[in-house]
Amino acid sequence: MSLDLMTTFGDAFFAASVLARPLRTQVDVPFCLQHEARYSFYWQYAQDCLKDSFRRGEYPLLPALVFFQPGLLNDSNGEEISLGIKTSRQWGQVAQQLAVYTDLGIDATMQCLIEQAKQDGIGVDFRHLPVGRY
Repeated sequence: MSLDLMTTFGDAFFAASVLARPLRTQVDVPFCLQHEARYSFYWQYAQDCLKDSFRRGEYPLLPALVFFQPGLLNDSNGEEISLGIKTSRQWGQVAQQLAVYTDLGIDATMQCLIEQAKQDGIGVDFRHLPVGRY
């Protein structure tokens, strides 16, 4: 291979890597705090999904980890759940994609966000963590 061809290939590769910026990604997982015995399980799952998004080179936001910290929003209060969903939808409008982690299924809140993302023209990426993890 000639030096000129290698230089051209190298320049194209560099240009592509510079243009391939990380995506602003809203991460969504099922998150239920009504079952206190499983709280740590859901919390760990959400953290693992967020880590997975970081490993993919994305700029993720996982609203459940923000909104449902103890003492912030009450998952058994319909008005507070609604506030969390509305806030997630607003953030979702500036996201470039919605990453939906499906290892534990898709709940009603997730379905609302999926439908909203599709209406807003935002791509939805259905994902799962490595097999056997959950």
